[in-house]
Amino acid sequence: AAGGPSSSSSSSGWTSGGAAGAAINALVSRMVFDMQRNPNKIAEIKYNMGKLVKSIPDLPKFVGPITVERVSIGRNVPQVLAARVPTAAAAAQSSAAPWDGGTLPNRGPCAALELDVEYGGVAEITLVTHIDLSVYAEMMVAGGASASG
Repeated sequence: AAGGPSSSSSSSGWTSGGAAGAAINALVSRMVFDMQRNPNKIAEIKYNMGKLVKSIPDLPKFVGPITVERVSIGRNVPQVLAARVPTAAAAAQSSAAPWDGGTLPNRGPCAALELDVEYGGVAEITLVTHIDLSVYAEMMVAGGASASG
């Protein structure tokens, strides 16, 4: 039945069809929709991406600092194709569903779901840097002058 246990090989799987799937997609879609249009959230993503690019190790000396100029996370929202409880939890008990107090080995009680998500949109991040090859150009000129002399 849609929204209930799936007929796939995993008896603990729950399909995203029916009311359960519609609820998951509505919740995820609304959160992403709000995030895409919230300037504060975009600024937070831009800030976090900036921290990541500043921590890139071993950049060549001719590459200047990298900055994040623009972040666009698109206008499409992801779709949840399937939702299921983790298979490791299902083997340990008859009902591993989070709402039934499911547990995972070595982790104890949890509220875990596995989601198959599809995103058909485009996310863009514009990075800006300055590349200064003048030192290498000077070395090439100096090397060429000594070879011809």
